[in-house]
Amino acid sequence: VRWLAYSRTQPGVDPRVLYKLLTTLENTWPVEVLSREEEEWLANSFNIFLDYSLQLIKKHRILFPPHHRPSMSRLEHLLRCLGLLSSMKAYWKVCPFNKEVRGEIIQSVKKGTQEWYEDQHKGMAG
Repeated sequence: VRWLAYSRTQPGVDPRVLYKLLTTLENTWPVEVLSREEEEWLANSFNIFLDYSLQLIKKHRILFPPHHRPSMSRLEHLLRCLGLLSSMKAYWKVCPFNKEVRGEIIQSVKKGTQEWYEDQHKGMAG
């Protein structure tokens, strides 16, 4: 329940908080028995979080400058959240048809890098 509340309230919730919530959810998952509706809510929250995170990763060069320690820490914890999510029993139970998270991250980095390069090239040409 806490994961649902935090993951839906604000997109800017500190990834360290979300990581702790995901860890708690994973540790209590075999004990938790969810209704079909609750599983749908959980799946929806995972998908929204994943989509939002992939958008952030796509813009990582802008949002997470390498010489800004707080930004790099935020990116690190965001990636930890995604790594944990990808291995969670709860995630695979409620989202069995999703693609591998790691592949999605790689695609976001590639696409973001290509878009960033094109924007830089336009700026130099224009």
